[in-house]
Amino acid sequence: MQKGKPKSAYLISGVWRDYGQVTHYAVHELYDPGVSGIRKFSKEKTIELVISSGLPFYTWEWNYDKGHFEMGEAIHAVHDHYLWTTSKNEMRKSLGHLISYSWLPDE
Repeated sequence: MQKGKPKSAYLISGVWRDYGQVTHYAVHELYDPGVSGIRKFSKEKTIELVISSGLPFYTWEWNYDKGHFEMGEAIHAVHDHYLWTTSKNEMRKSLGHLISYSWLPDE
């Protein structure tokens, strides 16, 4: 039996918010080839994964013109409390531009 290829990175495509504050992130695993479905992780668990996984994290952004997701900017943890990109655009820097999944029902 052949084992699957290891993860090469993680991707974040969206957020869940409660009263405007991010509570969870939509995390995907990037394999060669392919991307996993969404896994809903709490903000704290996602930050812990960014810090401890040893793998890079990127935004996974919907390109409306092309009709598919594309890998975006690198993500890093700041002071173990926030996730940021290196963008100079404040909305993109704070991942505020990613899809809001708050409308999805909890399983």
